[in-house]
Amino acid sequence: MQASQALEVDQAREFVVNYQDKRSGELRLSMKVLEKAMMWQRLRQISEEAATIEGVVDAVRPGGLMVKVYNCLPGFVPGSHVNEVSSLHEY
Repeated sequence: MQASQALEVDQAREFVVNYQDKRSGELRLSMKVLEKAMMWQRLRQISEEAATIEGVVDAVRPGGLMVKVYNCLPGFVPGSHVNEVSSLHEY
């Protein structure tokens, strides 16, 4: 997606400075880095609350399941934490 598709003129948004070119001083801003940081902050909060979060199984590994949380953050669920299934490949 191009910036012109994601942003409108005079729209206020928060960004993170992702990179600064040493020669030109030009800044590379990122909404994606900020959004991921906010998601990780929310996951820490959920963990502290001992709440449940849903993830989508992305792959099966010998020791467990690779999952995606919020459609972008990777996670791992050990096979010993998966209940009521005879084989992880059922996922």
